[in-house]
Amino acid sequence: MRTRTAKPAPARSSPYPRRERTKSARFTSVSDSNTPAPPVATASTQTKRSKRKQPPIASIPPPVLRSPLFNGVNPAHLVRALRAIGRGNYADAHGFLYLCIVQARNAAAHRGGASSLVVCLLMLYSDNWLRLGVPSRAVISMEDALIAQEGIGEESEEDRQHATLAGIELRELIESGKPVRANLE
Repeated sequence: MRTRTAKPAPARSSPYPRRERTKSARFTSVSDSNTPAPPVATASTQTKRSKRKQPPIASIPPPVLRSPLFNGVNPAHLVRALRAIGRGNYADAHGFLYLCIVQARNAAAHRGGASSLVVCLLMLYSDNWLRLGVPSRAVISMEDALIAQEGIGEESEEDRQHATLAGIELRELIESGKPVRANLE
């Protein structure tokens, strides 16, 4: 009868210290005997998520822009841009302003030319470039605004009223983005 004998483990020829095997599949660092290994998070210390979901909070209705000059422009982009300007977050406002300019130009082209909204947005865009510290781009945007202004031609009284209403709405949106200061008296 043959008896089984246990073979010794093959000798390792690696210059790296041997790591102890654990049941966890997570990577554990190799450490000296002088430095303790970092603690591994166990299932009992991890936070558990609630199994019941909370009902969704009533969403904020999309903004409604009253001026007909805003037709063709996504109101959400315009509101985000102007509220970011109100908060002083010019980098965030920049991308949304650009989207609004493109949409306003496309809408104006379908209506047959330039609109005062394009001029207004280009001036805001120019101002935003200045606040971001890029005066050369601000000059280019202002030149675009002046070219668009020349393309408008004579404004009727109705156009002036629409532009005034649009300006008031834009100012309100910028003001709504400013943080509210509490009276600390």
